[in-house]
Amino acid sequence: LKWAQKQDVIGDIPFKVSKVSQKDSRVVTRYLTPEERRRLMDALDDRERQSGADYLKTAVVVSLNTGIRKGTLLSLLWEDIDFHAQSITLRAAIMKGGRDATLPLNSEAFGALLEWQGRTGRASGYIFPGDGSRIYDTRCAFKNLMQVAAIENFTWHCMRHDFASQLAMKGVPLHVIQRLMCHSTIEMTQRYAHLSPNSLESAVRLLEK
Repeated sequence: LKWAQKQDVIGDIPFKVSKVSQKDSRVVTRYLTPEERRRLMDALDDRERQSGADYLKTAVVVSLNTGIRKGTLLSLLWEDIDFHAQSITLRAAIMKGGRDATLPLNSEAFGALLEWQGRTGRASGYIFPGDGSRIYDTRCAFKNLMQVAAIENFTWHCMRHDFASQLAMKGVPLHVIQRLMCHSTIEMTQRYAHLSPNSLESAVRLLEK
């Protein structure tokens, strides 16, 4: 209802829409182990050797290295990529929160996009085009990929959690992760705090003489 109101589909909501309270702050986040990551990349390489290059490897690599939501990722246009600045613009129209954001691309994500552009020969339109529009359904391809890679309990959205989790485990401050994840509040990012290595201990040691 709130989304429909923001899109001017409906007017005022005739009743109060309350948020569901979170009763337990111990949110379990799923991320890849180094071994799972290796098997995943091997499975993507095998898929390309058997069937030829397709969108899946590029989409997965970009997802793991940017944390972009699937709907936003598949709605990206080539015009959203700044190849000179190595950054990506997330337009408000394709963002869950309805706000623009600009994110840097690391070498893995940038290289994957460059290679994919060379293979598709496109410089405009959808990065991941489907039949007349963009790709919408990735469930079957991703499910098969997880089976080949022998990875369990890992959905496409888990790649977003993996991105944030890997950053936290490498000591990236939560407020930086918040901006990269495009979270509206720090509370949304707090679920990754427990993964930060010795974050509390490091903080109090700053007072030592």
